[in-house]
Amino acid sequence: MNKHFAIVGAGFCGLSIALNLLKAGHSVTLFDKNPIGSNTSSAASGLCHPFPGFLARTAQFEKEGRCATVAQIKEVQEFAKVPLITARRLLRVAMNEKQQKRFEQLAQERDDFTKATELLPFIKSGMQAYWIESGMAIESRAYIVALFDMCTSLGMKFEQKAIAKLSDLDQFDHIVLALGADSDSLIDLGNRGFNRVKGQVLVGQYSQEVPATIGKGYIAKSSETGHYHMGSTYEHQFESDEPNLEVAKELILGKASSYLKEANQFEVSGVKSGVRYSRKNNPLPFMESISSRVTILTGMGSRGLLYHAYFAKQLALKLN
Repeated sequence: MNKHFAIVGAGFCGLSIALNLLKAGHSVTLFDKNPIGSNTSSAASGLCHPFPGFLARTAQFEKEGRCATVAQIKEVQEFAKVPLITARRLLRVAMNEKQQKRFEQLAQERDDFTKATELLPFIKSGMQAYWIESGMAIESRAYIVALFDMCTSLGMKFEQKAIAKLSDLDQFDHIVLALGADSDSLIDLGNRGFNRVKGQVLVGQYSQEVPATIGKGYIAKSSETGHYHMGSTYEHQFESDEPNLEVAKELILGKASSYLKEANQFEVSGVKSGVRYSRKNNPLPFMESISSRVTILTGMGSRGLLYHAYFAKQLALKLN
């Protein structure tokens, strides 16, 4: 039976849920207080790979997540007829002996984690790097806009407004909350261990040609020729959700200088920021039925690109 869904939140998750519900023949109205392409997902790093964290422990559901993400990005890219993928593998630099030991172990165990043997003149001498062959980088904002356009072509309606309370959506058959760090504005998540984490990313030009590289932070090409994104901050204490250029420069450029030979040559032209929800002791997204009419998907943390398409599909299947 066709249902009318209200989805609150127009980021990676909200739009992916919408896409799956629309394909299943349901009606969808999307709500977000911000214009499309200006939320946290649009400020995301755009890096997707299965080895997150300092010790690159293999993420749960990494195969399912990668397959779903790659398939969805390919589908959206074909629809929009614009390139969304900016890199088809990622470089990861070992920052100390402990990391290098772990990376060597991965290189022995995995076909998609290989030791870089070529000359890499942009990283500091003496540092060893490894290719994540299963990784990729995308242009986050372009992906969000293209995904939105695809959902609109399938009949989705969009209302740019904040939802103050769930009763404002009583006319819908079911409500899906995909609000990320703003989830607690509509429901009480109690003591489930969620933290609001602010991430800022610098935008600018760099004197060297650099592949998408992860060190202590990261650098990745923008879709604009000669421009790069450099990130990221992980701020647990902050006065405002808005970008703060001076704080971002202090935190990000300092980290970049630990692995990039000429980090001081990065010419900053702007900064983006977003606030996400994460759980310190549970890296998996939080998906739960709050009531018979309300479901939530949040807590993607820094793994939004890896997980968004897979968990959105699972949620849509559950709601069908």
